[in-house]
Amino acid sequence: MGGWAEKTLREMSLKEKVGQLICCMGGKRRISKLERMAREGKVGSIYTPPLNTPEEVAELTNRFQKISSVPVLFMDFFVKEGTTPIPSQMAMGATRSKKLVYRISQIQAEEARAMGIHSISQPVLDVNTNPDNPIINIRSFGENPDLVSELGRARIKGFQDHGVISCVKHFPGHGDTSLDSHLHMPVVSHAKDRLEKVEFKPFREAIKNGVKAVMTSHIHFPSIEPESLPATLSRRVITGLLREEMGFKGLIFTDGMAMKAVTENFSLEEAAVLSIKAGCDVILARGDYEEETFSALYKAVEKGEIPLNQVEDSARRVLEAKEWLGLHKEKFVDVKKVKEIVGREENLKVSQEISEKAVTLLVKRNIPLHIQPSQRILLIGFEEIVGEEVGAKVGIETGTKGLTERLEEEIKKRHPNLSTISLPLSPEEKERGKAIGLASLAEVVIFSSFIRIRAYREDYFMPYEQVELIKSIRSFPKPLIFLLFGSPYEVRKLPELEGCILTYDLTLPSISACVEVLFGERKARGRLPITISSHYPFGYGLD
Repeated sequence: MGGWAEKTLREMSLKEKVGQLICCMGGKRRISKLERMAREGKVGSIYTPPLNTPEEVAELTNRFQKISSVPVLFMDFFVKEGTTPIPSQMAMGATRSKKLVYRISQIQAEEARAMGIHSISQPVLDVNTNPDNPIINIRSFGENPDLVSELGRARIKGFQDHGVISCVKHFPGHGDTSLDSHLHMPVVSHAKDRLEKVEFKPFREAIKNGVKAVMTSHIHFPSIEPESLPATLSRRVITGLLREEMGFKGLIFTDGMAMKAVTENFSLEEAAVLSIKAGCDVILARGDYEEETFSALYKAVEKGEIPLNQVEDSARRVLEAKEWLGLHKEKFVDVKKVKEIVGREENLKVSQEISEKAVTLLVKRNIPLHIQPSQRILLIGFEEIVGEEVGAKVGIETGTKGLTERLEEEIKKRHPNLSTISLPLSPEEKERGKAIGLASLAEVVIFSSFIRIRAYREDYFMPYEQVELIKSIRSFPKPLIFLLFGSPYEVRKLPELEGCILTYDLTLPSISACVEVLFGERKARGRLPITISSHYPFGYGLD
């Protein structure tokens, strides 16, 4: 390994070497700009934009490989339809199954390579010890560093055994924060001995087991870096801790440099230069700022602010990664074969099995649900409008049926006497009054809440208006069952219920698996990978 990489590096101009340090965040509206940069050798990697079909992804990756003299490394994919839905990592954690985690990671890797994708920025190795974490949450395997380490190893191996670079994140750990680093710079103030036992442990294990890439976090760790710097910009964290102390030899990617944890205190040009000086190899450049990022680095090298040998070391690591991927031998994919590999029936079965084994039963007084055909069920569904990128991630077709409607379909298959009302996450007084009126006419009331975790919003938590409606209907002398899709921590806000099921996820397989448990067609087998309260500790789950 390294012959092609070394030869290619020797033949590169300074511009091309600096270009290997840039990962552009592709967007549909910026494709022509990125094509020009690729032709000029200013792009080493591309973070793939959301697209409609797997074939579109394959066509896009081929298009860039054709115009770039050095193969482009493509990272991640978000496809509206056609790929296998991947359960959340917390759902994987609830199964405790290394075998299933490896298998779904293998599937994800095989589908990625079929579309021309070479790296996946997973697993998330953050240990989610903070129940109020607005951005990690169900993206983590759980709160236990041993569980996170164990399933993390399985996920890394599933990717890398099948030709995809696993990029673990968010080093040194984003699990004990109550702020989203897209909006603020969180501070993790633990002493280093605690960090070693919890935050660092999964990353050390991943490095020991050969992970090829690490993504940094924009979080301040005062016990390592006394200056008020996010980890991405700290030489003490990136070079001192990750490279020297932990011995990591692979690629270091920054997290997205448009995040406010960085931009609140630095210009994008300053941050780009500081991240490379800190020891990062590849900058995840802001979507409309790739040219400026490139220019800032190029000028810093010309001035001697960034040593040329450091740029060459980073470019070499990027090229060696591309050689490991085999891109120097074949960089194109066969678009006609994509359908044979992506979204296959056997792949969907694995996703379904994880969803089934993740379902966790917290309260079972009225589960399984035994109800006469003449008795009416009211389903009250709380959800928000599904945007295009979110729709791609959760595996539903954007602009068609919402998640509550999919849940309604599953329940109606078992009990046609069902009424449904779909409400926004924060229903207004008039909407709450309508729901209370309908609840008075039903024999059983089922609440479903879809709690999404995503960047640039910290209000994902169950709103006050939703909780008040649940409390109002709880006063009725009838069974009230709660189905919670997404973050399990919101159970803390609920009154005593007659039944409660968790899925940790918002994919279609999780909906069908939940309904199977609700009607007694399948036993719940999931166990909490986190602690909700003293009543529901880590490992809790009813059969």
